[in-house]
Amino acid sequence: MAQAVLPVHEGATQAAAATFYRVLERTLQRKFKLQTTGQPPVPPGPPPVLGLADEQDIRDWIVGMQRNRTLVGRLHVILKPKEVYAIKSGRTRSVDTNGRGWYYGFTKRFSEVVVHKAQIFKRVREGITHDSACYCLAAVRATIEHGIGADRCINVDETAFAKT
Repeated sequence: MAQAVLPVHEGATQAAAATFYRVLERTLQRKFKLQTTGQPPVPPGPPPVLGLADEQDIRDWIVGMQRNRTLVGRLHVILKPKEVYAIKSGRTRSVDTNGRGWYYGFTKRFSEVVVHKAQIFKRVREGITHDSACYCLAAVRATIEHGIGADRCINVDETAFAKT
């Protein structure tokens, strides 16, 4: 890449150097600007609306809701940053600001968070085997025999974290 930038410094056009060295002209422009100004180019688009600390708070909110047995879906994850932004800045942003792209990046940054999706019942029905039905009936029988009430049943489902 340094060899492609050198002729541009000597007076050759960027298009000619890009063609000769088989480099994209946009890449050559970026490298030339970096060498002349010493500053990396600014990424396109507006700066992020929420910082990493705010996103970690949203992650903690999702985990807390799921531990309280409240399912959090994609729509909730998209609407929560809008509420956080409105509280911080006192104004609201358009509906398209935190959408599919932000959600995709959020799930990549916090891969341990599981957002619940609807499942097809057919798959669940076909997953029932004779052994699993016998186990379920034995558990129900033991619950009735020991007189276990609703106050002693605890949901230990860790839905907030993905299985590793």
